[in-house]
Amino acid sequence: MSKKSLCAYYEIRMGHPRPDLTQRKNEEVMSNCIIAMQSATTAKKAERALAAVRIPCQTVSIDPTVTKRGCGYGVSVGCSFLSDAVRVLERKNISHGEVIGGR
Repeated sequence: MSKKSLCAYYEIRMGHPRPDLTQRKNEEVMSNCIIAMQSATTAKKAERALAAVRIPCQTVSIDPTVTKRGCGYGVSVGCSFLSDAVRVLERKNISHGEVIGGR
């Protein structure tokens, strides 16, 4: 798939043009946010959905006492990708809890 067709695919799936990933990586190099999930299964489902639209992420285990709902798993994403990641999860009807970290 060419870069142009990949960007068109992203725009159709997300409803807006694909952001310049290089620019975002330079803006926030080490800043990660965690989107809390109630189960490892939901976190893996979220990881697959985000990977499908090329949002870099990783499933992580978190201390349940850190979140209000006692979530023990989450998906770690760069904070610069947070709004896109939440949008993808909502479109895919993947339930999530609060966001840990950020600015």
